[in-house]
Amino acid sequence: MATSGSGAYRLDPDSGIVTRPDGTRAYLSPRERDILHVLHMMRGRWVNHHTIIDLVWRGHCSYKAVGANVRNIRRKCGADVIDTRGRGYGYGVGVNG
Repeated sequence: MATSGSGAYRLDPDSGIVTRPDGTRAYLSPRERDILHVLHMMRGRWVNHHTIIDLVWRGHCSYKAVGANVRNIRRKCGADVIDTRGRGYGYGVGVNG
């Protein structure tokens, strides 16, 4: 699949380009792209730090690095692209997820 997305955000996992709801684009680093892709592939579910570290960094990373990359994604794409709750991060989880 060349693009993946739900709702108004579209991610091209090959280039790391996210198209925002207003049609403008954000360019993600490879790690940021991988995190957003993992969250999209697991959309509708909460994903904890451990899962992101295992899938994106192969188990070799700190919680702070995950948080820093999520902040960068939000800064580049918009705060609402990733949901956060005590259970972890989500893409398309919604308030009642």
